[in-house]
Amino acid sequence: MLCTDCHDSDTGPKAPTPGTGPSGPHGSNYKHLLAGRFDMDNSNTTESAAAYALCYKCHDRTIVLRLSRPARHQQRPGHRDQQRAPDQLRQALRDAE
Repeated sequence: MLCTDCHDSDTGPKAPTPGTGPSGPHGSNYKHLLAGRFDMDNSNTTESAAAYALCYKCHDRTIVLRLSRPARHQQRPGHRDQQRAPDQLRQALRDAE
């Protein structure tokens, strides 16, 4: 894994949605010169392919979501499976490697 796997232009050919912009960390609309959106700073962020585009550039979203699903006894009535706290997603991303 190289620094530029994550720190890259968000409009370049290696972005989660490849574009024709420059390759390398020459600028990005996302903080820390990330190649894609990565909403781990806010624990209230609802999981979505867009909110964690940087993660899903390499990790299979289906596997990550399956690994981060809380056990049945931990689910509350009305719990929406797509709403996961960033710490659960972090652990699932580690488990999916």
